[in-house]
Amino acid sequence: VMAAYGRNSTYAYLCVEENLNLNAQQALRYHVINFVAYDIPQLLDQLNGSSVALKGSRTLLIVQSPTLTYMEPTLGEALQSWLMNSIVASVLSLLALLIIILAVLTAHPLVAAIGVALFFLSVLPYVSTGWVWLILFAMGVVLLFMGLMTGGATHGILEGVGAVFIGLGFLSLFPPFQLQGQPLVISAFWPLVAGAVAALAALAGFAGLVVWKAVSAHLRRPVSERLLTLEGLEGTAAEDIGPGGVGYVVVLGEYWRATAKTHIRKGCRIRVVEAGTPLLVEPAGECQSR
Repeated sequence: VMAAYGRNSTYAYLCVEENLNLNAQQALRYHVINFVAYDIPQLLDQLNGSSVALKGSRTLLIVQSPTLTYMEPTLGEALQSWLMNSIVASVLSLLALLIIILAVLTAHPLVAAIGVALFFLSVLPYVSTGWVWLILFAMGVVLLFMGLMTGGATHGILEGVGAVFIGLGFLSLFPPFQLQGQPLVISAFWPLVAGAVAALAALAGFAGLVVWKAVSAHLRRPVSERLLTLEGLEGTAAEDIGPGGVGYVVVLGEYWRATAKTHIRKGCRIRVVEAGTPLLVEPAGECQSR
């Protein structure tokens, strides 16, 4: 391609295979670039009267009273540029490792999914930019569904991070929708838009169905159940609860914040001692505290 436009084709090979770098004067000497200009007026002056190779023939360039249009990167392009930065990738990989370690040490393995997602973000510089939006969107959907399927055990953290990833994915996919007035050059853009919108509509429909079911179930609860005291009822610890610490238990099929005077392991049967905020619980049955 470079040879067809009168450029040094050897440089393209060496740039990829040997990571060759040239300064401005070297690039001009080896016919990698046509001019070296320090400002736009100087560049326009050098362009005027010059010729370039286009489609196998020389074309003379005449520049007379040009109108300058400054093209700024769209939000999606700026986002991709930021994600492709090697320093950002290093920070994200370190943060991912720390989150995974903390999640394992605190017995919250589901939170480790956020660390895994950040690790995938850190390897985006090695992925074609055309796939960035799809990777972000897929990770967001996975995190969102994981949060919904865990019944709120992650306190909305996975759902929130998943929603952010989905938003970032759409920002990377729709640069012409960001009011920059830049030309559309992707021939298969609208099929991509249709597929992405269909996926988003299906996801929004599912999330809406889950919310509607939850609200309708809450509204159908009888008054007697709403006023029912939880004291004396038994349930299951959804996570480890240390002495004086706070965690979640499942009573009557719902998650409740609870504290305990002794250590209670995840999965143990518990009994509600006092119905406050949070609940005061104690071990029940044969599940011994540590």
